[in-house]
Amino acid sequence: MMGLLPTCVRMAGGDLPAGLDGHDLMPLLRSEVSNVSPYEALFIEGTVRQQGWKLILHPDGNVELFNLDEDIAEKMNLS
Repeated sequence: MMGLLPTCVRMAGGDLPAGLDGHDLMPLLRSEVSNVSPYEALFIEGTVRQQGWKLILHPDGNVELFNLDEDIAEKMNLS
Protein backbone atom coordinates (compact mmCIF):
# COMPACT_ATOMS: atom_id res chain seq x y z
CA MET A 1 0.00 0.00 0.00
CA MET A 2 2.93 2.35 0.55
CA GLY A 3 3.24 3.04 -3.18
CA LEU A 4 -0.34 4.37 -3.25
CA LEU A 5 -0.02 6.48 -0.11
CA PRO A 6 0.90 9.75 -1.88
CA THR A 7 -2.14 9.40 -4.15
CA CYS A 8 -4.41 8.70 -1.17
CA VAL A 9 -3.03 11.71 0.72
CA ARG A 10 -3.70 13.96 -2.29
CA MET A 11 -7.22 12.53 -2.74
CA ALA A 12 -7.94 13.43 0.90
CA GLY A 13 -6.70 16.97 0.26
CA GLY A 14 -3.52 16.65 2.32
CA ASP A 15 0.00 17.83 1.67
CA LEU A 16 2.68 15.27 0.92
CA PRO A 17 5.34 14.99 3.62
CA ALA A 18 8.94 14.83 2.41
CA GLY A 19 10.33 11.33 1.96
CA LEU A 20 6.97 9.59 1.54
CA ASP A 21 7.36 6.30 -0.37
CA GLY A 22 5.50 6.16 -3.69
CA HIS A 23 4.19 8.51 -6.37
CA ASP A 24 1.23 10.86 -6.58
CA LEU A 25 -0.91 9.63 -9.48
CA MET A 26 -3.63 12.29 -9.10
CA PRO A 27 -2.59 14.14 -12.28
CA LEU A 28 -3.27 10.91 -14.22
CA LEU A 29 -6.59 10.30 -12.45
CA ARG A 30 -7.72 13.89 -13.11
CA SER A 31 -6.62 13.70 -16.76
CA GLU A 32 -4.32 16.66 -16.17
CA VAL A 33 -1.67 14.75 -18.12
CA SER A 34 -2.02 12.21 -20.91
CA ASN A 35 -3.42 8.83 -19.94
CA VAL A 36 0.00 7.32 -20.59
CA SER A 37 1.78 6.66 -17.33
CA PRO A 38 5.13 8.38 -16.84
CA TYR A 39 6.38 5.11 -15.36
CA GLU A 40 7.50 2.07 -17.32
CA ALA A 41 5.46 -0.22 -15.05
CA LEU A 42 3.19 0.16 -12.03
CA PHE A 43 3.20 -2.40 -9.22
CA ILE A 44 0.20 -2.22 -6.89
CA GLU A 45 -0.83 -4.96 -4.42
CA GLY A 46 -0.12 -8.04 -6.57
CA THR A 47 -0.95 -6.28 -9.82
CA VAL A 48 1.52 -5.18 -12.49
CA ARG A 49 0.53 -2.75 -15.26
CA GLN A 50 2.90 -2.26 -18.16
CA GLN A 51 1.85 -0.56 -21.39
CA GLY A 52 -1.43 -2.26 -22.40
CA TRP A 53 -0.96 -5.29 -20.17
CA LYS A 54 -2.24 -6.09 -16.68
CA LEU A 55 -0.95 -9.07 -14.68
CA ILE A 56 -2.72 -10.04 -11.45
CA LEU A 57 -1.06 -12.42 -8.98
CA HIS A 58 -3.68 -13.63 -6.48
CA PRO A 59 -2.69 -14.81 -2.96
CA ASP A 60 -4.14 -18.27 -3.73
CA GLY A 61 -1.67 -18.72 -6.62
CA ASN A 62 -4.08 -17.94 -9.45
CA VAL A 63 -2.77 -15.68 -12.20
CA GLU A 64 -4.68 -13.45 -14.61
CA LEU A 65 -3.28 -11.65 -17.64
CA PHE A 66 -5.23 -9.12 -19.70
CA ASN A 67 -4.48 -7.09 -22.82
CA LEU A 68 -6.27 -3.87 -21.88
CA ASP A 69 -5.80 -2.39 -25.35
CA GLU A 70 -8.12 -5.08 -26.72
CA ASP A 71 -10.12 -6.06 -23.60
CA ILE A 72 -10.69 -3.09 -21.29
CA ALA A 73 -13.45 -5.01 -19.44
CA GLU A 74 -10.97 -7.77 -18.54
CA LYS A 75 -13.21 -10.58 -19.79
CA MET A 76 -10.53 -12.68 -21.55
CA ASN A 77 -7.86 -14.08 -19.22
CA LEU A 78 -4.81 -14.79 -21.40
CA SER A 79 -2.70 -16.48 -18.70
